Amino acid sequence: RFSSKNSDSSFIIHVQLLDGDGFACRGLGKLVISIANNEGDKVESELFNLEDTKMNTALFDGVTRTYKIPWDKVPSNNKVVITATFENKFSDPIKSNTLIVER
Repeated sequence: RFSSKNSDSSFIIHVQLLDGDGFACRGLGKLVISIANNEGDKVESELFNLEDTKMNTALFDGVTRTYKIPWDKVPSNNKVVITATFENKFSDPIKSNTLIVER
C-alpha cells in the first residue's frame, strides 16, 4: 500500500510465507523484492537476508504474520509492479504472484 508523509511517497510491502499446510510462517533464506514500472522495466531490487536472526525478527510482524518491509524507493509513475522471490538451500526459488499497485 502507498503511504504519504509530507508529499514523500513510500510503500509498506507485506510478504507472507506459507508452510506445507498453508499456514503463515517465518522463513530462513533470502527474500528479494523487485519493483518495476508500468512498462515492466525493473526499477529497484533489494535483497533481505532472512537467515540473519536480527533482520528476520525486525521484519516479521507477529500480528499479520507477514514480513513487513518499508520501501521508500518509489518510482515517479503512478503504477508499479511488485514481485517477491524467496530462496533457501532446501527448495527451488518461490516467486510471488505479481502485484500491481496504483496511487
